[in-house]
Amino acid sequence: MYCKYNLPIKSTELIERLRIERSVLLVPGDQFGLGRGIRISYGHDVWETIKGLDRTDVLIYTLK
Repeated sequence: MYCKYNLPIKSTELIERLRIERSVLLVPGDQFGLGRGIRISYGHDVWETIKGLDRTDVLIYTLK
């Protein structure tokens, strides 16, 4: 799934911060030539995916 966002941060930087600060691994849209967006994979256990999305939400909320 690909999600766009409207924050003052490029996707590569956002993904790196998510990885370091929140232990979440997503794919930056920059890798697909799509500026402000992220690719979310949900092939893992659904509860682990939800926990990761919750941790993502915490960081994104601080950037608003």
